[in-house]
Amino acid sequence: MFSYPLRRLAILTSTVILVSQPTFAQQGFPVAPGTGLPPTEAAAAMALPEGFKSTLFAGEPDVHQPIAFTIDERGRLWVIENYSYPNWSPYGNDRILIMEDTDGDGSFDTSKVFHDQLNFATGIAVGHGGVWVGSAPYLLFIPDKNQDDVRTTYYYNKVLRRSSLLPAKSNQQGIVVLESCM
Repeated sequence: MFSYPLRRLAILTSTVILVSQPTFAQQGFPVAPGTGLPPTEAAAAMALPEGFKSTLFAGEPDVHQPIAFTIDERGRLWVIENYSYPNWSPYGNDRILIMEDTDGDGSFDTSKVFHDQLNFATGIAVGHGGVWVGSAPYLLFIPDKNQDDVRTTYYYNKVLRRSSLLPAKSNQQGIVVLESCM
């Protein structure tokens, strides 16, 4: 079903994937103060069932306020970093990182920005020639037709917008499944 590196990464993501140190501020974006453990200590302090171990894949300052992630068919981790929350603005600062463990040690070795300037991005999926991003009230599609990790067009497609059936100030939660009929 999955290749060994992908299965290993999936197990790692289920134990500890991204641990943020709440006292760190990156690039001028504040993080709420707190008494959390540094990322490496948090991974070491986890209580796990027998036969499991936790390995820190990425933590601050390498990743900032991760809010969502997905794993692609090559075993790479795609992460949405949330710089916008809690201060909404029409000019987004959220971004998508692609992180990869190239030597199989359980920690990322390479990281690159796929897209930035997103606003309040909260969900991500990779497939069908690009990246799907939930950025309320939109579902965005950012094409990458040749899979070179560079968006194909400057503009992205707003696939769905808030339903006109919902009140403008509603906060309806749900899961939408998009299925190809091709």
